Amino acid sequence: MVANVTASRAYQLPDAVNNLSEDVLRLIAAVSGIDVDVAALLVSMAGKAATGHTHALADISDLVSSLAGKAASDHVHAFNSLSDVDVSSAATGMALTHNGTQWVPANLSTTSIKSGRFTEARLPENLAAAALAAAYAALGHVHSIANVTSLQTALDDLQAAIDAVSATAGGKQAGDATLTALAGLATGANMMPYSTGADTFGQTSLTAFARTILDDADEAAVRATIGVGSNAIGNKTVSTSSPSGGTDGDVWYRY
Repeated sequence: MVANVTASRAYQLPDAVNNLSEDVLRLIAAVSGIDVDVAALLVSMAGKAATGHTHALADISDLVSSLAGKAASDHVHAFNSLSDVDVSSAATGMALTHNGTQWVPANLSTTSIKSGRFTEARLPENLAAAALAAAYAALGHVHSIANVTSLQTALDDLQAAIDAVSATAGGKQAGDATLTALAGLATGANMMPYSTGADTFGQTSLTAFARTILDDADEAAVRATIGVGSNAIGNKTVSTSSPSGGTDGDVWYRY
């Protein structure tokens, strides 16, 4: 017979190689063991609180007595109840001062006032007027260039840059209204600028043919360009009379 048992509580288990009569006895023993364990579990749980349970203050050990020695959250203190303060002798016009042991009321004397203000409790020594005057410059003070760190070097560098710009600008054309006006033209191919007034300009078309005339040095060159001979410059006569005399190239018109 194979005596299999569960891993945790060792309940007896059946097995395929066992006789049925053997496994029935083993199962009876297992169920009986489970019954005993469940009964014990129920007894144990009967003495436990539910998950959603609550407690009264009195149910928590020493809580009520501990809270009895605490102050309410909205409590207040009298000034005189502070451990190092005694205001039992306070009177109108007194100030709270420290006598070396505790804070007590006292009348201010002339030795407690400096320049119309309370001293050191006033102000610590390093903030007294004399200390401030010795440690800091007056608002209206001045400095020489040498007293300002790196200022002279910065000024020298600035002057060098100005000199370099001036040297560069020295070789440039000075500003001129005419040049500015010309620069404002939207130039294009076969366009020629012309003056429309003082320092104002317009543009007009300039054809390739027109340029062949503009580059001619004299009248003869122009006539050669446009293909006319010297006859083109002869005299022109308009008359009702018959012509007399004349030279080659003269033209007579009769009406």
